[in-house]
Amino acid sequence: MERTKSQLAFIKKHLPLPKYKKILDVCSGWGRIAGPLAWAGYEVTAIDRDKECVREGMERNPKVSFVELDMRRISALTAKFDAVICLWQSFGYFDEITNRRILQAMAGLLTPGGRIILDLYNRSYFAKRQGVEASTVAGARIDTERLVEGRRLRTRIDYGGGKVDDFDWEIYNPREAVELAAACGLKAVVLCANFDETVPPGDSLPAFQLVLAGE
Repeated sequence: MERTKSQLAFIKKHLPLPKYKKILDVCSGWGRIAGPLAWAGYEVTAIDRDKECVREGMERNPKVSFVELDMRRISALTAKFDAVICLWQSFGYFDEITNRRILQAMAGLLTPGGRIILDLYNRSYFAKRQGVEASTVAGARIDTERLVEGRRLRTRIDYGGGKVDDFDWEIYNPREAVELAAACGLKAVVLCANFDETVPPGDSLPAFQLVLAGE
């Protein structure tokens, strides 16, 4: 998949071996990113709170060390990492204080000079695109309803047949994300969109990426 390829290329560029060998993938799912990184020579620990995702990940990606763990408890990890990655808007699920504590905990797991890569939704984009959007996947209609309330994005996906998913995140604009990182002792060394450092974030792009450097 092209999206996965571009994300992996971006990660490898900004977390080059051997300096950033030990990586923690937060909210890894079954290891879409963690698996290829492990095969590329990184030592990857992947955490997810979903037991089934962890089970599938262990079966599909034997080179990755999977741990069933809620991201709010990552400070319980005793290892240190050269880098932490958290992709696909997996950061921001909780209240403002808890989200900040999670980022601080990520920073606390870094080795000296370590880095964090965050992939975040851009609030300015979604603020202009609220309401219900219909799409068709494999012949089935899917309705996605989005509502921005303050700094939070509330999303309901109706797959039909009574199957519904609800999501709720704290989302940021790029300036706010850089300020939050600074408050956690992290410096933004890359701020971009589309996993391409030549593309600046903008209101027409749904997400942006931050590469953050620790002390």
